[in-house]
Amino acid sequence: MRILLRSPLWLALFMALAIWSTSLSDPIAHGYWNAVYKSWQHPAPQSVVVVNLEDIGDLGAAGEARLINLVRSAHPRQMVIDAKLQFGLNAAADAKIRVALDQLAD
Repeated sequence: MRILLRSPLWLALFMALAIWSTSLSDPIAHGYWNAVYKSWQHPAPQSVVVVNLEDIGDLGAAGEARLINLVRSAHPRQMVIDAKLQFGLNAAADAKIRVALDQLAD
């Protein structure tokens, strides 16, 4: 047996077998983590609204200000903005978004 383990061919075969056997456990691990995450899942409150801006494209500062004002007009208890806002391209649009952001504190 020691002679087989010293042979490069058998060593490579055993390494390939070990790597292949770990790939067989992927479906088991996948099923386990699916069950774990589903048990930890909590439904979001009905008052939560998520707006995905990635599908909309480039709104510009004026469009972002309109969107903030539209959401704010619904009087949400809390509003979270997770986006890179565009400043410095247009002075008038920058003023609109600054006003919209300043009104969020109210």
